[in-house]
Amino acid sequence: MSLIIPQPKILYAPMLATFGGGSARGFGSGIPTGGPPEFQQTGMVYHVSSEEILRMDGSAGINGNNAARTSTNFQGLAGSTSYNFPAQMLDVAWSIDDTSVVRLIGRENGGDDIITFPLDFANNTAVVTTSNSDLQDVRGLMMLRNGVFVTFCTGRNELKTWKMNTDGSFTNYASSVDSSAYNGIQCIINPGDDGAGMGDDTFIIIAGHDGNRFDCVKIGGNGSITHKKEHTDTSSAGTQMVLSPMPSGNAGKLRFMVFCYNNPTKVFDYIISSNTFQAISAQNGPSASSYGQAYCATPSWGGFTYAGYAKGSGRAHIIKFYQNCVVAEYYTSTTYTNTRNSAILAIEDGTSSSGVNGHVYWGGYSGGSSPERMLVAVDDNDGTSFSNPERSNENFTNGQYQVAGMLVGERPKYAEMDAKIGSSNW
Repeated sequence: MSLIIPQPKILYAPMLATFGGGSARGFGSGIPTGGPPEFQQTGMVYHVSSEEILRMDGSAGINGNNAARTSTNFQGLAGSTSYNFPAQMLDVAWSIDDTSVVRLIGRENGGDDIITFPLDFANNTAVVTTSNSDLQDVRGLMMLRNGVFVTFCTGRNELKTWKMNTDGSFTNYASSVDSSAYNGIQCIINPGDDGAGMGDDTFIIIAGHDGNRFDCVKIGGNGSITHKKEHTDTSSAGTQMVLSPMPSGNAGKLRFMVFCYNNPTKVFDYIISSNTFQAISAQNGPSASSYGQAYCATPSWGGFTYAGYAKGSGRAHIIKFYQNCVVAEYYTSTTYTNTRNSAILAIEDGTSSSGVNGHVYWGGYSGGSSPERMLVAVDDNDGTSFSNPERSNENFTNGQYQVAGMLVGERPKYAEMDAKIGSSNW
């Protein structure tokens, strides 16, 4: 099955705020209007465990790269076992009151707090803490394009919305409890085709750990929460679904790829006007016995979707998918893949060659030996090959193989993903 999607180029995140796209601005809310920050890329990549942050210059290459480092206390795992999903536990956040304030953000290790950290930690290591008892079991968090930050508390089945203040602390906007929709959320995406800018309404698609549903939720520019639609006829065999945004070319549709455990990989549209999900394409998914379970996914500059897989033993796969869910190529190596490939992201890092505008990075955890504490990169290209693989030094010095599964660039994940699906290769 093929997708028929000759699409116009999608705008980058800072440009989206100038168009309507079905968004609704909250008048009188006190939310500043205009665009989100324009992130200037210098190629820095942040690889994070619960005890350290490694900051690497991806534009210089990561082979043998001795990263800048600092101590930290970010939660490295979503739960007590190594089969949870640390990739969704870290992001880059910005303040809607002063968009020049941009910080790393995650949940405090073992605590009830959100902590933020300056990107230039080599010069300023001040950690700012926001305490709230509802944050004790947060497994999913994300900065959104409208300036609102969201957290999901598994133990309370609760979605909370927040504003980051200019001092790096957080103020709660709203809370919503739903034992079905917000149960065990460990995957969040904020597709860009709704046209939302700072202070607008925007939409997120979420998936929980039980693997039997995903949901669309509208997050208002004032932090309001409106559950819009659930989808329950796609199964991931009782195991986490993984979502990755795609361009739809239509401001009224949000397109995304869904990875299901040992079941068909699918592309869906969420149609805003009718509040419906529509399946666009489906292909037989990689078998659990051969590939394991999808843990993370990202769109790429080259027009593919990459997904990281995990197996209980042996090396797992990194897989490139065409836009119609067909496997384009896979990669497995005792040198360049992990037992559990838990975080993957295509990051623009200042490199440039034919079909390449950066690299696809991934990290992993658990397994007890290299490359579990290393960062891996390949060219983000427009062909099916995995070209020019690189691997960092085993830089984490604390011996904590179990918790090196978080990865971000210099801008929020929604902005990194927007840039990739804005490529002419999609």
